[in-house]
Parts: sequence; structure tokens; C-alpha cells
Amino acid sequence: MQTPVTAAAKIAVFKKCGIEVAATPSDMADALLRAAKAKGVTLD
Repeated sequence: MQTPVTAAAKIAVFKKCGIEVAATPSDMADALLRAAKAKGVTLD
């Protein structure tokens, strides 16, 4: 029987792989902006 994988564990793996993660649904827009900024996209 496998141990269930928690959301926190999944988020940790994504971050380790360099994938931007929204910690909460209300952080989604900010996460998209962080990811865009990291790729050099400028939004006015």
C-alpha cells in the first residue's frame, strides 16, 4: 500500500524542479506574474 502524497510534497517537488507554484488559489495570479517576470516578460 502506497503512502498518500500530500499537496505540500507535490509543491516541494515542483519548486525543486524550478516550476512556479501558487501556494493557494488566491495566489494564482501572482504566481503567473512571478513566472512571467522570471522569463523576462514585462507587463504594463
